[in-house]
Amino acid sequence: MKIYLSGPMTNIADDNFPAFNAAAERLRLLGHDIVNPAENFGGARDLPRTEYLRLDVMAVCQVDAVAVLPGWWYSRGAQLETYVAREIGLSI
Repeated sequence: MKIYLSGPMTNIADDNFPAFNAAAERLRLLGHDIVNPAENFGGARDLPRTEYLRLDVMAVCQVDAVAVLPGWWYSRGAQLETYVAREIGLSI
């Protein structure tokens, strides 16, 4: 199954990359193909927010399901990603 990881990054230490990477590793060990936003743009963190969101929304449209990290509800980006996922019928 191809799964997109969604969760908070803004205002979290190290942009929450450790949590994203740990979740990606666990899911990959279970045999899933993971889309990890922490790996996008070669890990660059200095691009405009709109660049990340555009890629993230497109990525959600190309997966089978979305997995959410703790605190996802407090992230506007994760709320957008899960909204799109629900609207196109993906499991969350």
